[in-house]
Amino acid sequence: MRGQRIIGVFGLSGVGKSTLISQARRAVTSSLHLQASALIKDGLRHPEATSESLRQRPREQVRSNQDVLVDTFWRAVRSQPEPLVIFDGHLVIDTDNGLVEIPQEVIEELRLLVMVHVEDDAAKIAERRARDRRRTRPVRSEEALDEHQQLSRRLCESYASALGATMAVCRPEELDRFKSFLTR
Repeated sequence: MRGQRIIGVFGLSGVGKSTLISQARRAVTSSLHLQASALIKDGLRHPEATSESLRQRPREQVRSNQDVLVDTFWRAVRSQPEPLVIFDGHLVIDTDNGLVEIPQEVIEELRLLVMVHVEDDAAKIAERRARDRRRTRPVRSEEALDEHQQLSRRLCESYASALGATMAVCRPEELDRFKSFLTR
C-alpha cells in the first residue's frame, strides 16, 4: 500500500465515468480500476446481483453495503498492489425510494488523494442512460438529473475539503485533463 496513489472518480450513473477511466488507463500503465458495485457484489458473494438490484434495496441496506464496499476495496488493493488505484463510484445513489447520500465516513476510509467529479449536461446523461441496454436505470427528468448532479458535486467538494483531498471537476470528453489527475 505504501506509495500507492488512490484516486476517486465520482458522478451520476450514466455520466461516463467508466468510459473515461477505460480510455485513460490505456495511457497509464500499472493501475487498478475498482468499481463500487463490483466490489459490493463480490463482498456480498452474490455474483448474480446487478448494480440495479443493489440500488433497489431498502435504504438501510444500501448504506450497509458501503461497509462491505470498504472491506472489499482494501482486500483488492492489498492483493493487487498497483501504484495507481482508481475507485469508480457514486456519492449519491438514486433508489426507487429517493436519493441515498454516501456518508463522508465511507469515503474517508478509502484514503483518497484526489476526488474527480465527472459531470455532463443532464440531457446527455439522460440520453446515455436511455441508450445503455445493459443496465436498467431510473428514468429521471433532465431537471432531476441536474439536481442530483449538483448534490453529488456539493458532496464531493465538501468531502474533499474535510478530508484534505484534491478535488477537481472533469467532463467525459476531457481525457487529457483527466489523465493529468492520474499522473500528478
